[in-house]
Amino acid sequence: MILFLRRTSKKCASTILTNHHVIEGAEAIIVRLSGGRGFQVAVIRSDLRSDLAIIRIDKAGKLPQAKLGDSD
Repeated sequence: MILFLRRTSKKCASTILTNHHVIEGAEAIIVRLSGGRGFQVAVIRSDLRSDLAIIRIDKAGKLPQAKLGDSD
């Protein structure tokens, strides 16, 4: 489940916020976009307690961004 994409222009990388349980125990992670392109993932941080993970894909080009919601 991808919640947020942010392109880092300096490094031509995109940062993705997802769930820890989605990547937990994986030997390799590939993000596959709706157009069929796939990218190897680098895990930046992952936290079991909050069930959040931050991952990065490099050289993905321009990707859409999703806004995080506020439950208030």
